[in-house]
Amino acid sequence: MRERRGRNHGGHAYTDAIELEHFTRPASQVNSHDFPARGSAGYSESPLQLFRVGAEIRPCTFPVLLSTLLLMSAQLEPRYTIEEYLEYERKAEERHIFFDGILYAMAGESEEHGIISMNIAAEVGLQLRGTPCQGRTKDARVRSGPAVSSSRKGLFSYPDIVIVCGTVEYHDDKRDVITNPMAIVEVLSDSTAEFDRGEKFMRYRMWNPTLTDYMLISQSSPVVERLTKREDGTWISTLHEGLDSIVVVESINLRLPLALVYDRVQFVE
Repeated sequence: MRERRGRNHGGHAYTDAIELEHFTRPASQVNSHDFPARGSAGYSESPLQLFRVGAEIRPCTFPVLLSTLLLMSAQLEPRYTIEEYLEYERKAEERHIFFDGILYAMAGESEEHGIISMNIAAEVGLQLRGTPCQGRTKDARVRSGPAVSSSRKGLFSYPDIVIVCGTVEYHDDKRDVITNPMAIVEVLSDSTAEFDRGEKFMRYRMWNPTLTDYMLISQSSPVVERLTKREDGTWISTLHEGLDSIVVVESINLRLPLALVYDRVQFVE
């Protein structure tokens, strides 16, 4: 898979630094004090990501991407075990990504994100009806890491669409964490695109041997990147561009015309 690096609204690369006003600081120089407690001076509701520091939710108060936040994970305390995360998450009103012992609150979706997700879910449900495969939507968690409950390592995420073929396998008897995904669909956003293409995909393919297809859907233009696992275990990337294109997933007999994927989406020219 080719490496991609993004740029923020100011045109500056965002791979290893947090941009604050007109200067940058390496992630190693940023700590939890940069994230004020709810209700305190400097607090604001960020549309991006929130940190959990101790018992408090603390928001990011400046533009920062999830890929950058993850560079800081080793500096944030406390670090939760998988068991502690699941106990908390199953009672929480909002959803959180678990990444190596740190919880990241998930931001709300844009209008385009919601439309695209629903369009794909509708096609998946219709086309897989009566087959051994089934789709799950964004409230389904996927484990990409060790199964040891006392571990502080691993990734628990909420893909936009998860497809499983055959018997669904779960992390535990609560039956709310999938461990055998066959295909995963992620609708990209500015704050998560780098993470979805990089670290998340690496964890998905490393820890989910059943995964054969990974699809990344752009919100801003009719572009879908499909990553497919070949018989030798390597992955190949195919780019589908334009509303006339069709993504064909042979492993589950699924066809996704981009005209349907992007139905009712208004692109900004």
